[in-house]
Amino acid sequence: MVECVNTSAAPISAMELIQEIALKVDGKLFERAGGIAGSFLGGEPLLVPSERWRMMVGLRQGLIGTMSANFGAVLRTPWVLPLTAGRHSVAVRCVGNWSDEVEFWWESAVVPK
Repeated sequence: MVECVNTSAAPISAMELIQEIALKVDGKLFERAGGIAGSFLGGEPLLVPSERWRMMVGLRQGLIGTMSANFGAVLRTPWVLPLTAGRHSVAVRCVGNWSDEVEFWWESAVVPK
């Protein structure tokens, strides 16, 4: 979970915010390549200046995901990353700002096809 704050003077659309998210995992930069898809019933929300949103950043081993509680997140963004079992670190860039780096433990799992 990361809290994104719009420190600019202009609103940022939810799709723009998701497109600009980046991860640093074990010091290696991961950015989105290509477009993203999403759907917003009732219209796409805007992150207005000084507003804060919680975003859930999900790390996955494959394209098949699981549902989980949203823990107050306004948006979710899944990332499929090649991680080995063991200790790792991650930092998240949201609205141009990097989070603190945190450590986590990753368990390998067999992903059904």
